[in-house]
Amino acid sequence: MWTIDKKNIFFKKNKKILFSDTLDHWHNGLCRLLNIEENKARDWIEYIYQNKTKRSWSNLNYYEKYDHIIHMTNKFFNVSNNNSKNFKNISNIKILGHNFDKCFAVLKYNDKNFYIMGSTKINHGVLFDSQYKYVSAIKYEEEYFEGEIEKVGYGNYKKQS
Repeated sequence: MWTIDKKNIFFKKNKKILFSDTLDHWHNGLCRLLNIEENKARDWIEYIYQNKTKRSWSNLNYYEKYDHIIHMTNKFFNVSNNNSKNFKNISNIKILGHNFDKCFAVLKYNDKNFYIMGSTKINHGVLFDSQYKYVSAIKYEEEYFEGEIEKVGYGNYKKQS
């Protein structure tokens, strides 16, 4: 069950708070920056907690909770853990000294596919476009911070501050 007060949002089950966030972070840090509708974000959080392991959530250690959240998030968003991506196009590139061996996620934005690919040894990835080229960095200029670029940046940073 979701409840909202003046500053926070909560997801509760059996009167226990399983998830909470500030409304500002929920709307601006999660929904807007991840480009996800609020209803889908709620469904995602519910999916994680409604499909727990057989053990009680409170009995899981930090790493078990982390693994469960990652697994259920990938499942909810249909992210394949398939490592069959063709890495020959990037075989000469290293990430912090390690070879690329995993596609962590496929993202669709403006009808284009982007890939977060990296190394399982260091569990770190970088963003590539569909041609397996590094995606150029965002220019952190005034437009980024003032929300003049749609779906990118902070939004109206001056109003939020």
